[in-house]
Amino acid sequence: MDFLVQLSGDESYTNPLAVLLNIANSEFTNAKLAMINAYNLDPERFQITDFCDQNTCPIYSAEEMLNGGPTFPIQQGKFIEFWKKLTYPVKISLSTCSTLLELELEKFEEAIVIPIWMKGSVLRWIVLVDYKLSIEDIDLTKLSLLMNYALTNILRTEQKRQLDKARLWIDKELSEISRIQSLLLPQEDINIDSTQIAFKFKAYREAGGDYLEVAKLPLYEEKFNVISWGGCIADVTGHGPSAAVEAAMFDAI
Repeated sequence: MDFLVQLSGDESYTNPLAVLLNIANSEFTNAKLAMINAYNLDPERFQITDFCDQNTCPIYSAEEMLNGGPTFPIQQGKFIEFWKKLTYPVKISLSTCSTLLELELEKFEEAIVIPIWMKGSVLRWIVLVDYKLSIEDIDLTKLSLLMNYALTNILRTEQKRQLDKARLWIDKELSEISRIQSLLLPQEDINIDSTQIAFKFKAYREAGGDYLEVAKLPLYEEKFNVISWGGCIADVTGHGPSAAVEAAMFDAI
């Protein structure tokens, strides 16, 4: 129970593979594991992380570990299609998965494959071996639940990180649009004889379609020696940044 509490409270996951290794070592004595995924890949294709054990554990972001990427070579194996139908951890003979033999598992005859359920499908797995302990002694149901729980938390944390990043980008863009819109306002040093001009502009949010302009009109100045001023108050249909962009286009016209 303490371990579950620790998992639910971890908001960093700077090395998610190490988190999975700690879970495995709670049941094994000297585990070695890697994350395999077939997310967004063609049939019979998969990617795999480097293996993690107590001596060496590569550091990947949660997104890299869960979804792979261009830095991971694409492997081929028919067994992946069978794995997609798994609902329960299984022991496999590595002789049936020859591709994995090339990936640091030559010393092992058996491994455990733990399917990871995400969004109703299995496209990710943990492949796990142990140097000493017999696989027969492992409670696979418990191990599978712990792994899936941990990965659910890792995925939730990664989604929150991406959402925070997107919000930061949106706030930055809105701030820039608001700054540009403020440049459309009349200059504060406008001076018209015998006239006082004051205005206050405040968008409901960062930016919008409200528009204000006061400017000298040179149309009659030379011909009639008359200085004319014009004012315009407008509101672009719609709300938010798109309306602010249209207001800037209107100002340019």
